[in-house]
Amino acid sequence: MISLGFGLAGLASGLSARTPCVLGAAGALPLPASLTTSRILPTRITVVALLAAMLLATSGLRARENTGAVRGVVYEAATGTPLPQVQVEMTGELTVAATTTNDGRFMVEGVPAGLYSVGYASANHQAAYVDGLEVVAGEVVDASIAMSMRGRSTLGSFAVAEQAALVERNPALAVSGTVGAEMGREGTVPHASRAIKAVGDVTALGDSVSARGLDPRYIQTASNSLVSGSRASAGAVVGIEPRTDEQMSKPQATSDPGAQKQAGSAIASRGGVRIDRNGLRMQSRGGAFTTEMHLRSQIRFSSPFASAPRKQEHFLRPNDNDLRFRRARFKTDGQLWRPWIQYKTEYDLVGTKMLDIRVTVKKWEWLQFRIGQWKTEFGRERVSSSGRQEFVERSIVNRQFTADRQKGLMVLGRVKKGTWADSRYYAGVFTGNGRGFRSSGAGSLDNRDGAPMWFTRYQWNFLNDDPGFSQSDLEYHRAPVAAISVSALSNRSRFTRFSGSGGGRLDGYEIGLPGQFAVRQAAEDFVLKYRGLFLQHEFHWKRVRDRINHRITSMSGATVQGGYFFHYLAAWVPKQLELGLRYATVDQDHARLYDRISESGFVANWFMQGHNNKLTIDATRYRLVRPNGAHESTVQIRLQWDVSF
Repeated sequence: MISLGFGLAGLASGLSARTPCVLGAAGALPLPASLTTSRILPTRITVVALLAAMLLATSGLRARENTGAVRGVVYEAATGTPLPQVQVEMTGELTVAATTTNDGRFMVEGVPAGLYSVGYASANHQAAYVDGLEVVAGEVVDASIAMSMRGRSTLGSFAVAEQAALVERNPALAVSGTVGAEMGREGTVPHASRAIKAVGDVTALGDSVSARGLDPRYIQTASNSLVSGSRASAGAVVGIEPRTDEQMSKPQATSDPGAQKQAGSAIASRGGVRIDRNGLRMQSRGGAFTTEMHLRSQIRFSSPFASAPRKQEHFLRPNDNDLRFRRARFKTDGQLWRPWIQYKTEYDLVGTKMLDIRVTVKKWEWLQFRIGQWKTEFGRERVSSSGRQEFVERSIVNRQFTADRQKGLMVLGRVKKGTWADSRYYAGVFTGNGRGFRSSGAGSLDNRDGAPMWFTRYQWNFLNDDPGFSQSDLEYHRAPVAAISVSALSNRSRFTRFSGSGGGRLDGYEIGLPGQFAVRQAAEDFVLKYRGLFLQHEFHWKRVRDRINHRITSMSGATVQGGYFFHYLAAWVPKQLELGLRYATVDQDHARLYDRISESGFVANWFMQGHNNKLTIDATRYRLVRPNGAHESTVQIRLQWDVSF
């Protein structure tokens, strides 16, 4: 936790005397006496004690976890070229999924020990399967495989273990030496003469041999070398047929590695359409175009009010319990022409508006391009989807400082992957007027102020891996993963804040004239995931300059939160249960003494299928400092069911 302390230490100089509680919540930094007040001491002690308990819990974990990991490389059978964007699905005690990276690699951690069947699917290759893959607790199992291009064979590629089973059932193959000589050599293509002999042996054995056990490299090489008559006789046994559009159930990839899917997820598969519990997948005949469709809904009950209070009159309003569908989203993603040209869209069914529509070119991992409309990667809490949040709603910091959705162009990438210098970078230029293609109220084109928004973000994955933006450690990382990031943006527009609805205004401001407000922002964030523990914090600074009324407002805010699956500490705690805490504070104007608002929250999550199906209940106390030294205080309770498929 030295890194977390370092991340928070840098905030000390940026916070005013009215925002000491964030540093106190970290429980790792001493504070000057001038930054301590008796009014916030009980809250700070509670947050420190509970976060410290979660940190100490991980150091005392017993080595009784019965899980292992599976990794591998998927490559082209004929050329040995790594295959990106291959969907890998493991079915056993539960079903987990992953997608290969640009170098053909995949890694799945936290897999319960046992036997699994593994399926591999790619748009341009024959599906491949491996049966009987054994996952051993505390070990990493290799599941590398070769895949054949479509149109060459109706068979996929199979593991060396199945070849061994074939030899055990049919000693004649072992005597010939054809299969046995190559079983231990992964990634090699056999000589044509040996391949023909292997196929000939299978042909001689006839129906007594299962073609499923023969390495497809022999089948492929033999089929390319045999004359047409021999190919027909051998193909009748080993399964080489001219038909290539066979119906099959392809594994489904997921963007949430921690989501626990039940076995047998395929409901229907016919032609180029597949339906399962994770959505609807369609694919063109040649595989050049694919799309996956998903729905997400959130039904929420809030008491005694629907939204977080910000001003004194909000604390005094009468109780107004709220029950409604807070969100209902329709999402699509897929590829265009090439696997490395990917698109995503998101439509709000409640507000009837397009939220995201973007295309990303991912030909190189270190240099990628994105164009369209999406959530600017300015703050970790905002970028994380509402369906991947730990609490029911984001903290009070989000409203004041988010850059939200913007339209523009960005360059991004990842460099030095897997090393101590593992990093991600983002640099973009946007219209700076928020979501939509017209500005609020005026009805004119939204870029007539002539000044774009400039944005940049640098993220250092200093423990050699990228923790992603999803909250909660559902993946149960055996080795810690962490990142620290810094962001900055500059904008000039008629707006002082942004939201999912587009450009808006901060309290005390009105929507101005084009280019009236010059905004400068900076942020720092930190995240850690380790053995069921999740920690995250952010610090924000913002300055708004009114270029017409010559008014400058500076503000700051910070949040820290954490969660833990206590099942890993005490077996009697349900493994689906996560408990967490959050503290946040916002100083809305450094020039005013009595406008700081803070929140202290507790959350309990019950994961039924990872973030795709969960129940969340949280309780949050909000407090506003008043000029007479007193404060307004109220508690909000929220219950939410979040379902994605």
